[in-house]
Amino acid sequence: MKVVFLALMAFSFHVQAELPFDLNKFNESQKNNEKILVLFHASWCPVCKNEDKIFKKLNEEEFFKLITVYRADFDKETQMKMNLNIKNPGSIILYSGNKEVSRVSGISTEIEMKRFVDNNLLKP
Repeated sequence: MKVVFLALMAFSFHVQAELPFDLNKFNESQKNNEKILVLFHASWCPVCKNEDKIFKKLNEEEFFKLITVYRADFDKETQMKMNLNIKNPGSIILYSGNKEVSRVSGISTEIEMKRFVDNNLLKP
């Protein structure tokens, strides 16, 4: 019974790897000095559809297990887009706590994503 419960807990954590953007939760993550990735996504965006495949694959590998990932709806988060000067869907911003570390738009492969995150957020 314990094994099943632990397996379910691990699966639950894995499912929670990507969260819908919520300003209060995002602010809390920043206060907790978490490593954060914010993805600006639009359902109509071909770049975003490709990024979905990359994120799915990397989540299966548990690549993002040390990072809180928020998916911001490009069409709904208009104030945040203005505040952060986001012009295109598919834009990704990395934070370490409340400090913006780096941003990019249009990552097209798993290798590019791993390199971007590793070089800017995971390496000491």
